[in-house]
Amino acid sequence: MQKVSVSQKGSPLVLSGIALLILAVGGGIFLGIPALQAVILSWKDYRPVQGLLGSPWVGLKNYQTLFSSPYFWRIVKNSLIFWFFGSVLPVLAGGALGFVLSRKAAGRKAAAFLACWLLPVFLPELLYAYLAILGFGAEFLTVPAMARLVTLVMSGFRVFCFAVFLSGIGGLTGKTRGFSPGKAALLGTGAVLALVLARAFTSSNLNFLLQNPLTYETMDTLDNYCFRQGLYNMAVGASTAGWVSKWMMQLPGLLLGAVLLIVLMKKQTAAPRQEGEKGGSAPAVAAGVIICAVVLAGWIFLLSLQPGFLKPIIWLQSLVNSLFAAVISCVLFAVLLGALLLACYRFPVVGVCLGLFFSSLLNNWMAGYLFYRELSLYNTLLGTALWTCWNGVLLLVPLSVIGGVFDGKNIGLSAWLRRMLPFFLLFFGLFAALSWGGWMEDMILISGGDNRTLPLLLQAWMVSGVNPNQAVSAAGEGLSGGITNLLLVYSLVPLLIGGACVTLFGFLFPKEETAS
Repeated sequence: MQKVSVSQKGSPLVLSGIALLILAVGGGIFLGIPALQAVILSWKDYRPVQGLLGSPWVGLKNYQTLFSSPYFWRIVKNSLIFWFFGSVLPVLAGGALGFVLSRKAAGRKAAAFLACWLLPVFLPELLYAYLAILGFGAEFLTVPAMARLVTLVMSGFRVFCFAVFLSGIGGLTGKTRGFSPGKAALLGTGAVLALVLARAFTSSNLNFLLQNPLTYETMDTLDNYCFRQGLYNMAVGASTAGWVSKWMMQLPGLLLGAVLLIVLMKKQTAAPRQEGEKGGSAPAVAAGVIICAVVLAGWIFLLSLQPGFLKPIIWLQSLVNSLFAAVISCVLFAVLLGALLLACYRFPVVGVCLGLFFSSLLNNWMAGYLFYRELSLYNTLLGTALWTCWNGVLLLVPLSVIGGVFDGKNIGLSAWLRRMLPFFLLFFGLFAALSWGGWMEDMILISGGDNRTLPLLLQAWMVSGVNPNQAVSAAGEGLSGGITNLLLVYSLVPLLIGGACVTLFGFLFPKEETAS
């Protein structure tokens, strides 16, 4: 009997350890190797013909050139401004609102309501950039101060919404487990804040999308500098030196964020469970059905205004490419998310630290570009899907935090997985929506010109600046359907995914546990 008992207790521990090892090895290969490449390339004068190892060493020359330029310190200041006003303040405001919303919330109805705050996050950042241009006009956004203000408001709004959800759902989940709701809500806010600290000098994609040569002085950040130097000017040494410098400057924030979350997770203490409302699932299901029905009806109506939009071959090819790359990245991310889920059953704190560390390695433009281009044999969508897959490591942190609240050590694996299932599906759906219409816009350059996707078409339209009702021209090929239909396919698919995820989340959210 004793041996059986040890086996039953030891098996989940071994399973969590194996899952954690898979996650660590995968991140080390697909994020760690490009990071090491960046360090090496920053000391070299990279020459494509000679490759990484054959290119001559130049020592600290790239860093000396970078630090001696007054432009470098200006973009560092810009990065900090966008970080504080576009990330830190929205996190604090969103966390406070989420705590207020969770104080009297109970049951599945409240869970579905809090999940609705994630719907703006399901929409791609490129859509927000388009709405800014459409609403304010391209000329308005050439004014540096206005472009900065629009970027801060729109990027901050998405961060704010995510903080509202995680803080609120943290408080609500804490109550179902008998924890202090205030401390649980603070833990949810801390998860977003830790991510923000770990990426202190990483700017929003909106900063790049709304930028033009007239706004470099006030809009340029470290990410923009690395992207433009590496992929536009092929100054690989300057690009990777900028990224390594950015990562080193983020390192104190990464450590602070990890310590913050470890302390908050360790201080979760059980409180007496109180009677509360056991919310039914019918309101949540009804809300999700209504959202999906309204979006689908609006989409069908708008598409009917221009019924021939699918006729151009470029549309069909872009649609197929986008779908194919998104499916590959979603399958790969499901494996990562599943490994993390099993790891967090016994090691949620380690999952948090891994998620923070991996997320700090993202936006490694030049080394990532070279690594994934070589890995995918250049002109395929595999490299794009692989790179896009690892952008989802940002979601590992909140999932690990929720796993810590449920505390898998005190319940069986199957019961714990049932409680974690709605969060797993919600975050997986968020990744699926963003890989369809969000992160792909950053990673598409890997796949080359032949594998055009919908985000690339939309970005081509933004660069061309033509009227929204006119055809989009991408690399010399016309698109007769117009930008309106492109936006519908690009953005409403993520919104449909979001509506379905909210419905499932409200339906599957665990009922409140009360004292007998």
